[in-house]
Amino acid sequence: MLLQWGLDQAGKDGTVVYLEASEAGLPFYYRYGAQEVDFIETLGGQCRHACLVIHPKKMNAEGS
Repeated sequence: MLLQWGLDQAGKDGTVVYLEASEAGLPFYYRYGAQEVDFIETLGGQCRHACLVIHPKKMNAEGS
């Protein structure tokens, strides 16, 4: 899965991942350890998206 690949890449150097998701998509990202840091509302509050961060586990050179 593309998200897992990105988290693996970020884990190689400890990079924090930022993403935005609709409220409907939040459960998917929670499974990967995402934490809400803020919300963005557009269209006069009709559309709401979460701002999320994921702190991937840092990997060693062997990938573990």
